[in-house]
Amino acid sequence: HDALPISASGTVTLTKTGDPKTISGPWSIAAPLKCVTEAAPKNAVAVDVEQSPFGVSVTAKNNSALDGRCTYDARPTNNPLLPPVHRDFHLNPHDSTKLDFLAPPAGSTYHLVIACHGTVNGQDDEFGHHEQNVTGGL
Repeated sequence: HDALPISASGTVTLTKTGDPKTISGPWSIAAPLKCVTEAAPKNAVAVDVEQSPFGVSVTAKNNSALDGRCTYDARPTNNPLLPPVHRDFHLNPHDSTKLDFLAPPAGSTYHLVIACHGTVNGQDDEFGHHEQNVTGGL
């Protein structure tokens, strides 16, 4: 946020414990006030995709302190007979989650998209996004 054209002032009264004297006087802030907000992390999720002839293992690692609500979506790119794959998963702060799937048929390609969202300053923020193609038969 930019500096706000707001001023603040008031009166302060100080009383020392055990001393009957009280000191009071005015105070004010001469500089403009600024909002302090937490910066949202970007690209805080590392994704590793391991393929075998029979399966695909996807590991998502959260490198942030945010609690992640994530989605895994895989759409076929060259075989319209294959179904899309969708999975919601949770990603704890500074932790990882492993997802296992059957390998695509030989020669078929899926486009994977993993997106993780968390709450920053009271608003939803995407703090991790990964896209990659996976082809069966490798």
